[in-house]
Amino acid sequence: MIGVREILLEGKISEAMSYIKNIFPTLFDERKELLKVFHAQQFIEYVRIKDFQNAIIYSQKYLIPYQKENIYCLDSRNVIQEVPIDVNFTENNTWY
Repeated sequence: MIGVREILLEGKISEAMSYIKNIFPTLFDERKELLKVFHAQQFIEYVRIKDFQNAIIYSQKYLIPYQKENIYCLDSRNVIQEVPIDVNFTENNTWY
């Protein structure tokens, strides 16, 4: 049986979120920070596979509530960095 770790390592963040919600239905409600990290990672996965249209749509739907908040991630040297979530759009919904 495949576990949530393997699903995450494959970059299937939405699938992992569904898996977790089935096992722990209230986890994301109780741990808002975890939900924010999962949404940020899903955005990163879209960018990683160069699916920019879905990355923009996803960020507009799920990351705007976290505008100007920070998340922690590893940089290329595996050093923890604090990074702001900054989803800025112009009036016609393009990046600026």
